[in-house]
Amino acid sequence: MPRNVYSEINLHIIWRTQDNTPALVDAVEAQCHRYIRHRAMETPGVFLHEINGMADHVHLVASV
Repeated sequence: MPRNVYSEINLHIIWRTQDNTPALVDAVEAQCHRYIRHRAMETPGVFLHEINGMADHVHLVASV
């Protein structure tokens, strides 16, 4: 492969609660985001751009 080729995979991943139940209250949401952020950051080759969400879902944007 030539050296002037660049490739990047951008991912937008969404996790939803079952039946869209608003189960991610503030304390649970913070813990969930912390856990997902930690797992993404310790995975080689993953660059975490953003993690956020609402009471019924979590968004993760990352590059690999």
